[in-house]
Amino acid sequence: MQSQSSNNLAYSNVQNKTILNQIQSSKSLNKLPSNKEVSPLPIKQQTLPSATNGNNNGNRTPSNQQQANNKQSLTNAPTDFGSIIQQSNVITHVNVDTEKKLRKLQELAQNDKEMIELQRKTVYIQKLEIQSLQQKYEALKRNFEAISTQSMNERQSNDQAMKRIQDLEKDKERLNLQLKDLQNKFNMLQIGPEFDNKKDMEIKELKDMNEMKKEEIYSLKKEVIQKQKKIAEVEVRFDQLFREKDKEVEQGKSDLVASQDLIKEQNHELKTKDKNIQSLEQQVSQLNRILDEKTEANLTMSEVIKRVKNELTSEYEPMIKQAKEESNAKDLFWQREIDKKMQKQDEEKFLVSQQVRRLELQIEDWKNKLEDKQKECQNYLQKLDEKRDLYNELMQRKEEMELNKNNIIDDLEKISFVKDQEIQECKNEISILHKSLLDKQRELESEKQSYKEKILILEKQNEILSDMLMKREGEIKNLQNVKNSSSKMQSQEDLERKNVMLREELGEKNNQIRQLQLNLQIAKGDIQNNMKVIEELQNKIQNELENQSYLNNMQLKDLRRNYVNDMSSLKKILDKIEIHISCLSCAKVYQDCLMLVCGHCICHDCISKHSDPKSKDSIVFCEECKIETKNRYLVKSLSFKNINANFITGKQMIETMINNA
Repeated sequence: MQSQSSNNLAYSNVQNKTILNQIQSSKSLNKLPSNKEVSPLPIKQQTLPSATNGNNNGNRTPSNQQQANNKQSLTNAPTDFGSIIQQSNVITHVNVDTEKKLRKLQELAQNDKEMIELQRKTVYIQKLEIQSLQQKYEALKRNFEAISTQSMNERQSNDQAMKRIQDLEKDKERLNLQLKDLQNKFNMLQIGPEFDNKKDMEIKELKDMNEMKKEEIYSLKKEVIQKQKKIAEVEVRFDQLFREKDKEVEQGKSDLVASQDLIKEQNHELKTKDKNIQSLEQQVSQLNRILDEKTEANLTMSEVIKRVKNELTSEYEPMIKQAKEESNAKDLFWQREIDKKMQKQDEEKFLVSQQVRRLELQIEDWKNKLEDKQKECQNYLQKLDEKRDLYNELMQRKEEMELNKNNIIDDLEKISFVKDQEIQECKNEISILHKSLLDKQRELESEKQSYKEKILILEKQNEILSDMLMKREGEIKNLQNVKNSSSKMQSQEDLERKNVMLREELGEKNNQIRQLQLNLQIAKGDIQNNMKVIEELQNKIQNELENQSYLNNMQLKDLRRNYVNDMSSLKKILDKIEIHISCLSCAKVYQDCLMLVCGHCICHDCISKHSDPKSKDSIVFCEECKIETKNRYLVKSLSFKNINANFITGKQMIETMINNA
């Protein structure tokens, strides 16, 4: 229908042009015609071409009668030509409007293609990011499993070490009981050199065993401290990994929210474009209706033109033939061009409809994929919640370990206090022994003095007996000289008996003196041995006290160093974390932070400084990645707020603990 209407319009325009050319050729004779098209201007201002070439080609010019007839025919139908010209002007204006609208539709279709390609690229990038997040999540799972196995092994080793410590403490208590029993037995028994040597050997063995147990306890304590350090390092790594993963998850959430917003905007734009296309289709249908109406009007006007044509064909047949040929050629040319344009428009419409269908299918696929990704994100968030629960359990276990550590330290302090008490008791016992030994030494000295007195008495008695013997010998000699008879022999026998008796008494007294001297030497040796034992015990006790105090001081220094080093390392870690938690513009720790589209955060004060917080369309630039976000896309994060509050309190606690240390 459109091609037929365009052909009719072109044919009517050509006929009108030929008629006007013939009219003006009758007025202006011997003028050459022009091949240009006639514009829709008034007839008086336009010089129209004629169908013939005048006298040069040998054709006749019209006569005066013919000119008069033409004037009468023109005066009879002036209104018909004016209306035809107005209709042709309206049709040309409508064609220009339709061409402009078609061009706009082509531009919109190209813009839609570009937007679709951009959306495809963004979706592909999001797919790659999601795949990378999945790979990172799997790697984190593996790291978490490995670290959990390490922590289990370390816990088992710590449990074994604690069991060994408990066994050693039991052995120590048993040895202490044995020492007490031996001391009691030692106090109960008498003092002698062999017994003292045996007891010294047993005491040395027990002390060596005690020192060995102390060294084992000290080595086990060192191992426990190293394991605790490792556990603390593992927990710090866990903290860092969980914080990094929380950041990545929050970035993924923000990216998903931003992508959802973009997809909503694109859907809204597509809906608006569909509405515009529908409105344009309605306008095209209206224009087609107008063209149909104009073709009907042209058909009514063609009847009038046929009448005029029938009147003028008898006079202007050659001119009409030539005009027909020219009009047919122009009609064919314009018809071909119009057909080509209509085919292009139909093809473009078909392509646009196919693209719209493809876009709808892609949008549905994207919606399904987004739903799947949302489900995956929900599952991932559930897993993260489970991991957070595990992390909280680990933190509780860490606190329990710290409490156990403090309890162990308290137990060790109690044990050291008990040992100090035992040492003091040993000192008291040694002082008591020293006093008893002094008392015994005094008793022995008194006995010695008594024995010396007895020896002096015996010596005096010996001297008296020796004097008496000398006297008796003199008497015997006198008697031997005087008596030469039998009485002399009897007196000698009596004297010999008395002499034997006296010698026996002297031997007994000498034996008593020797025994007393031996007892004195033995007592002196015992006193010297006891003094040596007392000095050795005092020296050993002093050495043990010095070693114990030195070890206690070293342990306290090590504990303080480890404590200060742990606190300083925690402070360094918190300083590193503070860089990531602080605002990029004001460099302060977040208190009321808001999340940007890019995943970074900014504090509320900086937003109120750099943008208008009341307007939703005001833009905020990220200091790190230079990406702009509107206020309507800003999101509050309670997790960041809680993390920052806990971070500030933890940092203050660590600073106070370092200052107190």
